[in-house]
Amino acid sequence: MLYMEPVENQEMALIQERVAKGAELLDKKKPGWWKPETISLEELAEENITRNVLAHVVGYRYDALGYFSNARAIGLSDSEEPEHGFHAESRHPNSGGDIEILRAEYDQLTAEWKRIILERREAANAEV
Repeated sequence: MLYMEPVENQEMALIQERVAKGAELLDKKKPGWWKPETISLEELAEENITRNVLAHVVGYRYDALGYFSNARAIGLSDSEEPEHGFHAESRHPNSGGDIEILRAEYDQLTAEWKRIILERREAANAEV
């Protein structure tokens, strides 16, 4: 019999992969992005375009093209933002998606970004 991980664990593993990819990109484009002077963990909320990781790192950028201009500031297209953990992959409720699934995904993204940020801060403190 083939063992399959519970769906929740599979979903979290995918969130972790996406956020790790985003963190790697930020390491290249914005070294030190995880520092307290850049990101407030208390204010971090991936579902909020003015409080998500990119808004903290590159600033909130709204233009005629929409809030995805934050991703463009680090060289990503709109479609690449979710695969880097900067936006939910679930469909928006107005386009047929489930609001509870969308909220859960943003909660998972926020939790994983916070975990990665804390991990990096702890590693930096241990080096001192």
